[in-house]
Amino acid sequence: EYYLPKGRWTHLLSGEEKSGGRWYKEYYDFHSLPVFVAENTVLPVGSSKNRPDYHFPDHVQIRIYALTAEKGVECEIPDESGRTVLGIKAKRTETGVELYSAGENGSLSYLLINCGEEVADIRGGEWSREHRDIRIIPCTDKVEVLFKNELL
Repeated sequence: EYYLPKGRWTHLLSGEEKSGGRWYKEYYDFHSLPVFVAENTVLPVGSSKNRPDYHFPDHVQIRIYALTAEKGVECEIPDESGRTVLGIKAKRTETGVELYSAGENGSLSYLLINCGEEVADIRGGEWSREHRDIRIIPCTDKVEVLFKNELL
């Protein structure tokens, strides 16, 4: 049994979405846990599965969950010494999403998790749809995602 505070929550491993403000009773074992990510989260996911001490910005994937924040949400990514070397900002606009990066951003990618909107255009990057997610490989420091219609 677990409680999710008010808001929109996405299970980190399965991508299942749940509404907060209530208790849930579900079975989990050693291979699954009730780990949920809150809406308006920008979550960097590293590329190394073999060790904890590597250059974190290398091939980092920036996962963006249920972005509704017009003021934007930010995250900082450190190097091995803890010095910030990459900054990310994601912002919801009237027509879509704007993504900004500053610093060591040569090999990053974005993943808009459970994005149900239909894409009209993406400026500043190459993109593909993977189930309900949108994967973006940026070509510039600013990427604009324009949606055909608003579903959020």
